Amino acid sequence: MKSTWAAFFLYFLTWTITLFGGCNRPGDITAEPDSQSIALPKIRVGVVGDRQLGEEIQNQWRSSMDAELELQIIEPSAFAEENFASIARVDVFVYPSRYKADLIDKKKLLPIPDHLLETDDFNQRELLRPYRDTLVKFEGNWIAVSLGEPRPAVFYRTDIFAGNNLRPPQTWQQYNVVAEQISKLRSASSTPEDQMLFRVLEMHEPNAWGKNFAIRAAPYLMAQGRFSTFFDIRSMAPYILSPPFEQALADLIAAQPNVEFVSPQDAYQSILLGKAAMVITWPSISWTVLDANSTQIAEPLPISVVALPTASQRYDYSRERWVESESGAFTVRYEGFEGMLASVNVDAEFSTTARLFVTWLASKPFSTRLRTLAPHFGATRASHLGNLSPWLGDDLPADTKTKYSDIVRDYSQAELRMTWLPIAGVDSYEAALNSALQRVINGESKIEGALSDVENAWQALTEERTVERQSRLYRAELGL
Repeated sequence: MKSTWAAFFLYFLTWTITLFGGCNRPGDITAEPDSQSIALPKIRVGVVGDRQLGEEIQNQWRSSMDAELELQIIEPSAFAEENFASIARVDVFVYPSRYKADLIDKKKLLPIPDHLLETDDFNQRELLRPYRDTLVKFEGNWIAVSLGEPRPAVFYRTDIFAGNNLRPPQTWQQYNVVAEQISKLRSASSTPEDQMLFRVLEMHEPNAWGKNFAIRAAPYLMAQGRFSTFFDIRSMAPYILSPPFEQALADLIAAQPNVEFVSPQDAYQSILLGKAAMVITWPSISWTVLDANSTQIAEPLPISVVALPTASQRYDYSRERWVESESGAFTVRYEGFEGMLASVNVDAEFSTTARLFVTWLASKPFSTRLRTLAPHFGATRASHLGNLSPWLGDDLPADTKTKYSDIVRDYSQAELRMTWLPIAGVDSYEAALNSALQRVINGESKIEGALSDVENAWQALTEERTVERQSRLYRAELGL
């Protein structure tokens, strides 16, 4: 066994089991007296949907720990079925962040003892705020580690903006205006290259409009001291049929004629390859595959970046009217929208090794390796912010990299937080929302009618699961 993990684990082995529940079972770990040699059992690790990630974890565990693991790749569509039957035979599982509340509700997660988080390699104090806060905790207890959540931003071509008197958008309504202006430039273009360049792209997954909708809604409803977002924190009554969400949907509809909604990877690759003037996405060079006729870029691309648009006004629910947004920086921390968590199965056969494994997975050495592999992860540590090239690539100007680092830091420190539906039954709530949004975008429903349908569906889902259960999950995710 290599690195400081061996010495650390020997030191804590004898009292881990005694002081922190979830005792390891016979055969979990064996160690020779007065020896630095530990034999770790072959744990079973399930990874949802990403074989490349799973195989890299397997290889790195073997290399750094002299231990083997049995890898199981879980199909995303099967993960939550039949009370999470897909994880019945694994010790650890890596899964989309959005399922955390469901897993808590089903009592599937084994807490991670605090002392396992105090090693020099894990160094939780160096983690950015989201990765040591409620994203990985439940009622104060660590129940997961995060492999990182990507942070979207607005990337734009500075030469095109300067040459056409355009400014990067600060609000969602300005974003629609700029998108329309770029669309007009495309219509006036005479060459295929210019027509390809004068495009606006936005990250989007098929049949999943909810997140494009939510990032537009947040600035209209968030304010210092306000915790309720999709639901009232006490009654769990949906806020979906209220002015901020209606305005957000209106903004999303207005974007449709002039914005192409594509995968996050296509959006980022397009701005790097000169096939877009402005994109909203998160960066990852693991996506970028230059076509066969591409040549090496000799100088940095004329691309800059700004944070996601905000709003000049917000809705005051207590006074039931629109007010001017607070002056100064307005940054919302989006959590649970993307990214992956790793947790220990409450029924893990080798629980002590499993908990060691998840802290190793989020340790500084492995997270540094991981960031070059997974396109849907993001920086998790303060030390990552000093070098974001593994995500951004080497073709952007140095000041653009610095600006994006500042954006990630601001996101991480933001007090305003919008978490993606942190309740049980997230798939059902999402399906109701996405179906209604799709109908409006297709022109089959009006905004008010569609959001009323979502409100009714959400109320029924909450009643089915009980207000008390959902409120407990919702409030815990907000740190209340």
